[in-house]
Amino acid sequence: MSTLASRKKSRAQRKTSLRTQVESESSNTSFKDDRVWSCQTNKAGIGSAVFRFLEASDDDIKYYTEELDYDEDAVPFWVHLHQHGFKGSNGKWMIENCPTSVVKRDCPVCEANSEIVDENGGWNAMDDNHPGKKLVRNRKRKEVYYSNILIIKDTANPENEGEIKIFRYGKAIHDIILAQLMPTFDDDEPCNVADYWEGRDFKLKIVRKDGYANYDQSSWEDITQIAESDDEIEEILGKQFTLSEFISEDKYKSYEDLVKGFEKTQGNAKSKPRSMDDEGGDGGDEGEGEDESSAPAKSSRRASLKKSKPKAESKTKSKPKADPKPEGEGDNDDDDDAYFSSLLEE
Repeated sequence: MSTLASRKKSRAQRKTSLRTQVESESSNTSFKDDRVWSCQTNKAGIGSAVFRFLEASDDDIKYYTEELDYDEDAVPFWVHLHQHGFKGSNGKWMIENCPTSVVKRDCPVCEANSEIVDENGGWNAMDDNHPGKKLVRNRKRKEVYYSNILIIKDTANPENEGEIKIFRYGKAIHDIILAQLMPTFDDDEPCNVADYWEGRDFKLKIVRKDGYANYDQSSWEDITQIAESDDEIEEILGKQFTLSEFISEDKYKSYEDLVKGFEKTQGNAKSKPRSMDDEGGDGGDEGEGEDESSAPAKSSRRASLKKSKPKAESKTKSKPKADPKPEGEGDNDDDDDAYFSSLLEE
């Protein structure tokens, strides 16, 4: 039987099989990165876990030393970036990396925030209930950190225990880490909590306070070696993920694409928004206070676009990260809200 004849005979089965495959792929589609772990909380907003931050991976040390000119001993065990995550006045979401810090490019959201502040006489000239101040807070860039961790105890999901995951966190938890590395009092010994031999396990405790996640009850265990032997430690190191992928050039959209995404959240408005997001609020890392990142980043771009020198591509190889769900896609607004809100909650 010829190939064409075979195709003709099996077309009914082919249609059924194709539908089954498409339905299967659709039901399994997920925008969640399975490598990234977050502590699950109950309905009251309470959650707990114990884990160990891990030192920088070999790939990340290579990236920082070769691409960013770091000394090898100074490479952090985290990567740091800024991100905008908000729902606009028309209900559309925008969650994008802000290019003002890592790749040193202009950002239309930061520009629009700066215009609001300038037009109202400066940040301190606006009281906390000023619509412009609320809008800027909602759209401001938030600090985001990624670290490798070894999960020791996960109360809600014990199957994660013993696994190495990526932990995404904000400024509040990062400040807890820095308090160990740079203690306030001279008689407290500094500790690199991620050190394999002289680090500390982190007891994460989350409670809901004033509508936000609060980490004040978290604490550190005594200094311990992460495993009994160097062979076991080397095995842990070999399982760590490459974090520098989160700050690579391809994770940052062009200015033009960011403008398009921003405008989608503003209806027919241009870069400067015309109305307040009714579901606004601080939107930063839950439980954190305001700092210098609350004020919008200044930008030199106004009337015309200027070209930026591209950053050297990372030479590291890493597992691709699932792309965030594009804003505006899908008909179920409730599902969209739950998805995007979960990204900000982590």
